[in-house]
Amino acid sequence: MLKHLKVDAERLKPDSVLDWGSATSGLGAEEVKFFPPSHMEPLLWEGFVRPGAKSEPNPFLRFNVRDQMNALLDGYGGCRHSEGLHFWVQDVVEEPGKPGHALVVINHPSESRVKFYDFVSGGEQIASRQEVLKRRYGIRPRHLVKRGRYHAGWKGMDLNKQHQAFIYWLDETAGALFWTLYLGYLRFVRGPIMEKRKALGGYDHPFLFVSEREPRGDDTHAMIGDPYSSAAHERNHKAAVLRIGLKHGKAYGTTTQGMRHAYGQTLRRLGVPPQVIKKGLHHRHYLSQVPYTVPTREEINAELNAAHARRNGVQMPVPQLEHETSRTLLKLHQFIVSGEVDV
Repeated sequence: MLKHLKVDAERLKPDSVLDWGSATSGLGAEEVKFFPPSHMEPLLWEGFVRPGAKSEPNPFLRFNVRDQMNALLDGYGGCRHSEGLHFWVQDVVEEPGKPGHALVVINHPSESRVKFYDFVSGGEQIASRQEVLKRRYGIRPRHLVKRGRYHAGWKGMDLNKQHQAFIYWLDETAGALFWTLYLGYLRFVRGPIMEKRKALGGYDHPFLFVSEREPRGDDTHAMIGDPYSSAAHERNHKAAVLRIGLKHGKAYGTTTQGMRHAYGQTLRRLGVPPQVIKKGLHHRHYLSQVPYTVPTREEINAELNAAHARRNGVQMPVPQLEHETSRTLLKLHQFIVSGEVDV
């Protein structure tokens, strides 16, 4: 009855009995290109200066604060470039127990639940983000709209039971800078833009990052204050990269994804355990981080040549936010308070 299950022992091969995993021949994981750490700070303070705005007294209007915040999320928080496009204004709060630092929460764009005021019932309710977007704003989650500038991708990630994850900053200064930029962005950029949008009859929405430009040409469907698009994000990042004298492209590691790769590489160089790298990159599986952390050929040679000289406790460098950022951060704080300090 079970004759069809019999196997000729002479024809039986080890590979058919033991699971050796993936085939041992073929291509292995190769190094990925990542954003050069030495250019992180110039990108922030030179790349994101608004064209023609160097003499603008308000630093939150002199710099493109929205894109500075996205650069911090990608390069110092390990975000995929599309993840920040799903953020709501309320997804950034001050870190409990650490005044002046940002706690950024990544919420699933449709399943994460949120408290909101329901005008129909006249009270607070809790519902999924998808339901809130539908009932309050008449729109859908961005990853469920497959075409157009409103669409923003979403890739599976390691979320908790509340469908949330958190940004883990490479450098505490990045968390402090993000919080200051966030406060200035809401007050001087997003707030006025959304007021103008409202005056033009545009719909309201909760997304943090918004378009700053009026529609051009025959693009009658666009409006100032639209949720920031993926294409615009990459385009503005490219312009900033070119301003600081770098070539832009995947081959150079200078795309927005290259910023995330730099985050993974820095964690590896710091000797961070794999489970921490997994959390920092929000991967669901350990092997997902392999392409982000493969050492370069030069690094492998350097590691072998210097192995005898290694000592415990030697810390590898994090992409530095140094004097320029510390000085500017202080003056940004002062400007928010007094409105009089030049940066």
